[in-house]
Amino acid sequence: MKITRKERLERALIYLEEDREREIRALKDLENNHLKEIIILRNKKQLYLAEVDQMIRNARNELMELGRCAG
Repeated sequence: MKITRKERLERALIYLEEDREREIRALKDLENNHLKEIIILRNKKQLYLAEVDQMIRNARNELMELGRCAG
């Protein structure tokens, strides 16, 4: 069975959205801690979350384009 580009994007989108939710929960756990090391970790998590958000937007845009091409 051959997996299409659309199916791969849909699976990736599910994984990315789950990862995004995990990162948001982790950030909330670190929210009120003001240790320098925790602040650095929180900033890195925020940057990673921004990258995940961008990947989600890219996957959604590509899925929309594939939908337009198919129909």
